[in-house]
Amino acid sequence: MFKFVAAVVLALIACAAAKPGIVAPLAYSAPYVAASPYVAASPYVASPYVASPYSAAYAAPYTAAYTAAYTAAYASPYAAAYTAPYAAYTSPLLLKK
Repeated sequence: MFKFVAAVVLALIACAAAKPGIVAPLAYSAPYVAASPYVAASPYVASPYVASPYSAAYAAPYTAAYTAAYTAAYASPYAAAYTAPYAAYTSPLLLKK
């Protein structure tokens, strides 16, 4: 059974590598820093035995905003210069006219 599952997974990877435009609509292109982290609403999130200086519930609002505000403005011109030649190949092949 493991060999069958491994063969199916490798076949899917090979198909995605051969035609990346088929799986391109499934990819979400938002930057990772703009995504808000998942914080479980539970009293058991933090350990009462190990002290931690940061808690995800309190650190998320200011760390994500700080990172997104300062890296996007400076990195976008440089990133656009390097990724522009490859941008034509990222669109789905099935939707081209």
